[in-house]
Amino acid sequence: MISRISDGYLNWLMDKVDGEKGYLELFRALGSREFTWTIKNDANRASDGLMLRDHYGYYTGLNEQPCTVLEMMVGLSIRVGEELLWDGEVNYAGIIFWKMIENLHLEMETNWNFDDEYVDSRLDIFLGRNYGNDGDGALFRPNQNHPKSQKRWKTTEVWYQMQSWLDENF
Repeated sequence: MISRISDGYLNWLMDKVDGEKGYLELFRALGSREFTWTIKNDANRASDGLMLRDHYGYYTGLNEQPCTVLEMMVGLSIRVGEELLWDGEVNYAGIIFWKMIENLHLEMETNWNFDDEYVDSRLDIFLGRNYGNDGDGALFRPNQNHPKSQKRWKTTEVWYQMQSWLDENF
């Protein structure tokens, strides 16, 4: 288990993706879970998340600990929003982040309806790549018109899952 993330850093991460205070417990849970991977290049997603600590520049509460699921998701959202979709008007990072939350089936995990065990089980499915071939439980779902994508989804790195999803939705 990761140490408690500092309140300032947590709020800063939430602001990056239009996080609402009503989801504080969910953000804390994501920020206390280590991002692990089984696909080699998914280490790059951890690097995206860890770079946020450098950008923040103040005490994060995490020191030399591994990347959290929250940092990875926010880092990926920012990267996609700024490098691939940027138009200067829309916070695409927020849109991408909340789509990932929806795909993980965590959108109902508000402070008033928060279930630690449920959130842990959903993160176990994602991190263990135990989601369905249709991508149910992954950060992104494959193009439903391409059965080959669905068959390989569990062995496709997160970056290419995201690109496939963007091709279909943007």
